[in-house]
Amino acid sequence: MSERGDRTADGGRVRAMGWPSSWLAALLAVVTFAAVSGCNRRGVDLQAIRREVLAADPEFGEHLERRDELANRVQVLQRELSVKQSQVDRQISQLRDGLRHTTDEVNHNVQSLRGQMSPVTARIDAEMSRGGEELKALRLQRATVGRTMSQLRKSLKAPAELTETERVRMDRELGEILEETNRLDLEIAAVNQHIRLLRNKRLLLRI
Repeated sequence: MSERGDRTADGGRVRAMGWPSSWLAALLAVVTFAAVSGCNRRGVDLQAIRREVLAADPEFGEHLERRDELANRVQVLQRELSVKQSQVDRQISQLRDGLRHTTDEVNHNVQSLRGQMSPVTARIDAEMSRGGEELKALRLQRATVGRTMSQLRKSLKAPAELTETERVRMDRELGEILEETNRLDLEIAAVNQHIRLLRNKRLLLRI
């Protein structure tokens, strides 16, 4: 079949489908535009494609006008969102600055208020330190006395090697050492109790 016959046949098929030839041309232009824009939107001359589509189907301009109207409304909404976003960002920045300033001020005031208890807590800390040193000395003394008492008891277990005078003297010394250990134990307990009291006071004064 000749080329003319092909075109006639194509036109017949188009008319048989009920599509005007101008609509088909517009459709082909739109499809071409979509394919090109999908590949390289920046390299597409939209105005040229628009003129081509309108030349093929002037009635399609109604849809383009509606599209332009909707596109303008979209741009307005996007600009409004951008403005709102900028406003919110500024507000957030201002709120953060305000919170940072308030935090610094509150921390300063808190330290100032806590510092008002410093004289009392300092005295308690110093007293606890002295109590700790006293307790250390008493425990050392108690250990020394304990070793002496152990040596005397060990010596008294061998009476055959001791004279009566030595045994009586060592018994008396052992009694004195027992009294000393009892005294030291009482003092150690008292110092421990005092340190415990000081710690509790320090705990209650914590802010």
